[in-house]
Amino acid sequence: NSSLGHRFQEMYAGRTKICTYDQDRRNQRVLHLPSNRRDNRLLVPFYAFILSQEGHRDVQLRHYIRNHVRYANELQCAAARIIEYLQEVVSDDGTFSAIHLRRGGFSRHYDSFSMDASAILNLSQPEIPLGSTIFVAATDATDGDEDLASYLAPFREVHAHVVTMKDLILEPSLGLEFVNSNILGLVAQLVCARGTVFFGHRFSTFSAYITRLRGYHANNARRYDKEEAGVVTEESSYFYAPADDKYLLQEVRFVHKPVQSREYPMGWRME
Repeated sequence: NSSLGHRFQEMYAGRTKICTYDQDRRNQRVLHLPSNRRDNRLLVPFYAFILSQEGHRDVQLRHYIRNHVRYANELQCAAARIIEYLQEVVSDDGTFSAIHLRRGGFSRHYDSFSMDASAILNLSQPEIPLGSTIFVAATDATDGDEDLASYLAPFREVHAHVVTMKDLILEPSLGLEFVNSNILGLVAQLVCARGTVFFGHRFSTFSAYITRLRGYHANNARRYDKEEAGVVTEESSYFYAPADDKYLLQEVRFVHKPVQSREYPMGWRME
């Protein structure tokens, strides 16, 4: 029900060039959105560069993206099996938290944001209590299995269960051997989206999409008035790096630069 002016300010982000969908563009057979220039990449959420004059059209677009532009059923089902396994077989209390580790690639570009496991462990408390069950998604190609196992040693010393995708592949009841290994990272995103608490990296679009999925789940929980343990809320997502931005997702902010560095509540607002 927001006014056009308010919705424009919400996504403005200091940008000065506006491309209007006028009659001339409406008459074109093809609209080309170039993305091969450094200053014109489409590495941003869809709702951060599309604004309809009619508010309900924006809502319809967000509904459409949520319901139809999503991961295939094969991935959704694989993630559902993992979530059920973590909640009912692995966890002692029926809940699990999730962390997305983004290390090798980012440490080369963002030296100040490279953190060791002990620092992340300390930062994740008290939101993730000691003795918890944690699912860890690691996306860096440079992170070998042995390296990841040793890296997670501080977590395993104080938490009841620390589970990675490699651990889950070895569980025959999950049937992950039939899932293309190249897309297991997408399955991991879906699993992270259902963690009671989530920690991600501020400058990772992989983490960002997880927070949008968590926004969708939080909307459903609020709509159906769910209060049982393990339900995702908008207040349960955090950043471990940079450390100063730990609570950034707790703040309702308008879209701002760098736009691609996070998702925003307007992305999962369905009313």
